[in-house]
Amino acid sequence: MQNPEKYGFNIPKEALYKNIPTKTLTIDTTINDLATFAKEQGFNYKILKYHNPWLRDKKIEVKTNKTYEIKLPIEPQN
Repeated sequence: MQNPEKYGFNIPKEALYKNIPTKTLTIDTTINDLATFAKEQGFNYKILKYHNPWLRDKKIEVKTNKTYEIKLPIEPQN
């Protein structure tokens, strides 16, 4: 939300969620099991979905000449 004070929300900075630094992985091959992929990267499936809400299936099917970008935290959080 932009300008939360304008709408009566006065939230102290200490109460706000901290941004988690992320890295971006470019995927150019099909991933059949995102849960296994997440574990191999040092994370769990929930963290993968948190940073990539656009993921709707448990796999990514990559067509020829197509790539996807997946965001992951820089530090493992399992």
